[in-house]
Amino acid sequence: MTAGLVVLIWAVAGPALTSLFEQAIQRVSGL
Repeated sequence: MTAGLVVLIWAVAGPALTSLFEQAIQRVSGL
């Protein structure tokens, strides 16, 4: 796997995973 491909996947998946993680934290904190 090339470094460029890794960076591209990280750039796309990073923000999505971050938003999902924040939503999960808010759900746990809301309880």
